[in-house]
Amino acid sequence: MDGSFFMVEVRVIENKEDWNSQLKNTVNYNIFSTYEWGNYKSANWKVERLAFYKSGNYLGQCQFLIKYKFGLALAWNSGGINYVNAKYLSPIIDSIREYYKDYIFNFRFNFYDNKNGENLFNILPLLTIVSSKINSGFSIVHYLEKDIDYIKNMNSNHRYYYKKALKNNLKATFSSTESITDFVDIHNNMTRAKDLQKLRINHQDIINLSNAFNKNFLIETIYFEEKVVASCLILIFEDCAFYYLAASNEDGRKLFASYFMIKELLDYLTINGIKRFDFAGITPYEQSANGVNKFKVGFGGKIVNYLGEFELFNNKLVNVTFNKLIKYII
Repeated sequence: MDGSFFMVEVRVIENKEDWNSQLKNTVNYNIFSTYEWGNYKSANWKVERLAFYKSGNYLGQCQFLIKYKFGLALAWNSGGINYVNAKYLSPIIDSIREYYKDYIFNFRFNFYDNKNGENLFNILPLLTIVSSKINSGFSIVHYLEKDIDYIKNMNSNHRYYYKKALKNNLKATFSSTESITDFVDIHNNMTRAKDLQKLRINHQDIINLSNAFNKNFLIETIYFEEKVVASCLILIFEDCAFYYLAASNEDGRKLFASYFMIKELLDYLTINGIKRFDFAGITPYEQSANGVNKFKVGFGGKIVNYLGEFELFNNKLVNVTFNKLIKYII
């Protein structure tokens, strides 16, 4: 259903290279707006990739993870709307509204732009702030350069634990699909030990993720005496890396393996040309997340508050229901 609205042409993009090559031109691209992420999620969602043009000039694009049922179109667009300039956000949103006008729709967008006055001023007249968030909107970003001393960037506690880890003769390896079984095992053993079974991961699901990201799927594994004690899974797009999942076991905690793991990871990413490392979500307003927050903050980096989640909908009752059920939908 290609079309145009207010002189904006909407094109459906099917080709991976076409999608990702244009995505690189946007100012707010992220892992969740990549073709690879959509491909991974396509097992449970219909993926629709729309690009927007005006007079032949590229304005931006949006990847919809969408479910259709009974005339409804419900979407969780985890990568937001990606654009080359914020001034194009308004015509893009108008075009989305027109493109899906035959449906009762409710679309949630998660923006990875920094939250500031200018960005809020641009978006608030166009979209609605959500009543219940999926993500905190906070993260820690490391801008990587070869001359950065990552040990010096740590706070004093982290330097202390890192130096203790160095005495334990730990070994770090970086690989891909061959480490999936070890990663899933240590992750699920951790969730079982912490009685967090809802966070358990599926082996086939991680294989599907690796198939989607291929060479941009990375697992770091930390060994002590040939046994896995900590591990993390990283997703990569261009010169950006995203900390997707991580785990350690009781031995790893006693050996301070996670401190060693992050330092080795920062070094590895830097050597391999990564410029931006998103240490993933922190949740400053949840007491249960204090331990994770302190761990991530202690390595330095910049705390960022992303623009976050906004909605576009054309039926208030559906919107209220969608917000009550979204955690079960996604």
